[in-house]
Amino acid sequence: MNEPVASRLLPQKARILIVDDDVTTIRLIGQLLVDFPDQRFATTGEGALALARECKPDVILLDANLPSMTGFDVCELLKNDPELEDVPVIFVTSHDAPALELDALRMGAADYLTKPLVASQLQARVHAQLRKRQRAQGAKATDAALPANVLALVAGDAAERELLQALTDLGELQFAREGEAALTLAASHRFDLILFDVGTHGTDVLKALSRAQRDVPVIVLGQAFDAEIERRAFDLGASDVIFRPFDTVVFRERVKNALAIQGKTEEEAATLFVSAAQSDRS
Repeated sequence: MNEPVASRLLPQKARILIVDDDVTTIRLIGQLLVDFPDQRFATTGEGALALARECKPDVILLDANLPSMTGFDVCELLKNDPELEDVPVIFVTSHDAPALELDALRMGAADYLTKPLVASQLQARVHAQLRKRQRAQGAKATDAALPANVLALVAGDAAERELLQALTDLGELQFAREGEAALTLAASHRFDLILFDVGTHGTDVLKALSRAQRDVPVIVLGQAFDAEIERRAFDLGASDVIFRPFDTVVFRERVKNALAIQGKTEEEAATLFVSAAQSDRS
């Protein structure tokens, strides 16, 4: 009998399904995720689907290149299965191609990592997906939450233009260049998403913003890949971490996914509130 998902989302209980046609890679990923003892393995797409339906994993790590059935085929079938559509899928592939990453995200993938894997990055990304799932059970990425109100804490005209170009038509962006200004806005407005440039602002500001806008997703932006910055950002509750240079279309899709999950979560919370109120009156 499967244990309820909500009780399994701590690392020592979370169930991880690793899918790769290379047994050596499976062994490596398993070692990198040693803090997650409940690991299941599959070397084919067909095997992955059968195992996912049987064990209901909490996170799936999926190689894009599989024999007979590609990882994209597997992801599409998972996202069309009512029992599995909410399981986060992290693509793990040797293809560092924005077009493939975009396809994966639009198909419903939660994340996209390229080999060779960095232990701290992989661990942080898996932990982040578990936190998201705990916070938004049943959420599926759509455009339902748009348009949105986004707070962007960045430094300089170039950074503002970069975000305006990438996020045009997604909603209203309010910019702040100093932490104090961002906190003032956060105290007087309700935002759907926060974009935080870690290169120019410290983690103390990130903590304060997260407290001021509790349960609002935060996407941390960095100048260049740094595994330690990524780990710290996720530890502080970041929803996603994106390093420059980034592909504009892929960045936009990641923002849309974060907004959609937030919108679905608020919708479910409102439904629960109404149900509770009706119950109190009966």
